[in-house]
Amino acid sequence: MDHVRARDDPDDVVKKVPYYKANRIVLETEEEKRLSMMEWAIMECRTVQLVSEVIASKCKMEA
Repeated sequence: MDHVRARDDPDDVVKKVPYYKANRIVLETEEEKRLSMMEWAIMECRTVQLVSEVIASKCKMEA
């Protein structure tokens, strides 16, 4: 199962979150999947750096 890193609100700690939580709907195309992941990362992450890390790590997993 894929995981992405997200901030845990109470302790402000980075933790792993199952990717299916980020992508609950089965998407038709890779582009839609990538956009959904980016939108989720931006909502979940508090810093631009962490958003970049999430996107980069997911893209590496797909490559």
